[in-house]
Amino acid sequence: MTFDPFGDSETSGYLKNAVGSNDPAVIKRLERDAFRSNLDEALAALKDKRALTYQDVLDTHKRLFSDVYPSWAGSDRSVTAPDLAITKGGRNDLFAHPGEVKLATEYALSKGQDQGFMRENPGTVFGTLAYAHPFLEGNGRTILAVHSELCRRAGIHIDWSATKEGDFLKALTAELDRPGRAMNEFLRPHVRQQALDVTRTSESLQAIFHPAPGERKYLVSPHSVPDLPDAVGRVLSEHRDMQARMRVGIPSPSPELRAALSASPEEKGQRLQATELKKEFGKLEAAFQQRLSGADRSAIRGNQIEVLAQSLKVTPEIARDVASLVKQVDAGRQLLRGEERIVAPSREPGLSR
Repeated sequence: MTFDPFGDSETSGYLKNAVGSNDPAVIKRLERDAFRSNLDEALAALKDKRALTYQDVLDTHKRLFSDVYPSWAGSDRSVTAPDLAITKGGRNDLFAHPGEVKLATEYALSKGQDQGFMRENPGTVFGTLAYAHPFLEGNGRTILAVHSELCRRAGIHIDWSATKEGDFLKALTAELDRPGRAMNEFLRPHVRQQALDVTRTSESLQAIFHPAPGERKYLVSPHSVPDLPDAVGRVLSEHRDMQARMRVGIPSPSPELRAALSASPEEKGQRLQATELKKEFGKLEAAFQQRLSGADRSAIRGNQIEVLAQSLKVTPEIARDVASLVKQVDAGRQLLRGEERIVAPSREPGLSR
């Protein structure tokens, strides 16, 4: 990533993200996890507003992404990058200038809250919000949340599950180039004449960004850490240890394993004796042993979730999940060891080794 409006990506990471990373895969995962965690709250807040204002758009972005971009989430480009034009394909006229972001967004909101216009032209409203492009990152998800609330108020919803990403991006690019037609034509077959409640809207939007099969293999993904060419002695040894840890991913537990780990002690011991669950349990336990440092373990014992999140380069939500799982796995191991001692054959009295 080369986009660096703050000029400090080398020290603070891409756009001052919460874990200080410049890894696109890490940023993508952080944004996806934050969206999934905070969407219900953001949609509920929008629903409670009598009329949507520009401040509501800013607040939606802050609710969705403050876990990822804590220093600027909820601030638009007129604040974060007032002199920087957004370019695409060499053009700088496809998105609003920072000084015009508020005006463009307010125009989109005014048209979107005209229910008759919204029912007939949901694509135009979406395209205008996209043109406004209020934020440095997180525009797409923020726009989807706001647009979905405008749809709900107009008595419709978009069946996003029936759309294809490539066709969507092609239509959006055409809409930005020549507003008023392409996005309406793209969305028209997918408009449903029914408003969705917050829960169903959330499920619909989260499905758009749901990981592809196999993508959610890891709760904490493995990472490659560059060598330190000039490192020697203890510094080199510690760096190599860290490289080895970071190459290990922590697998995402299956629903069955999560249920077993959350069960009562007696039921937990019984469930973990099942062959497949016992095997999965062993892999998760091994991953914890290999990936987590002594400092990570200390953070878990002290409930220092932010410290753990920084170390693992994950959101606080994921770090909290990891901490909980570590404690559950440790308890499960104690149960299994106890049961193994019970069933282990004992030597007959009087027999020596």
